[in-house]
Amino acid sequence: MHKTSDRSFSDFALHLHTNSIGPIIIAQRLLQVCSPLVPSKLVFISSDSGSAGDFQGHEDGFAAYGASKAALNQMLRHMALELKRKGGPEADVCILAIHPGTVQT
Repeated sequence: MHKTSDRSFSDFALHLHTNSIGPIIIAQRLLQVCSPLVPSKLVFISSDSGSAGDFQGHEDGFAAYGASKAALNQMLRHMALELKRKGGPEADVCILAIHPGTVQT
């Protein structure tokens, strides 16, 4: 189990690249490539571990994962608002962040 205070920069960066930065870059590229055929929905896999409003205090060892999902959720909020403000076909894009449930691994 990894304590937050013991996490290395590279471990934290790996979580951010995998769960936040990568999905956002893919969405940006999809919106660029698909124009003018803008997708109607962009669906992202998030987690309740990234919820700012429903902190799961029993998830010891998941700080980097939770922080990366919280970053994704916040980026998606901004992306949805920016697309609405932009207008045109992109204003109708639905941004979804779903929590598929807990998986035993």
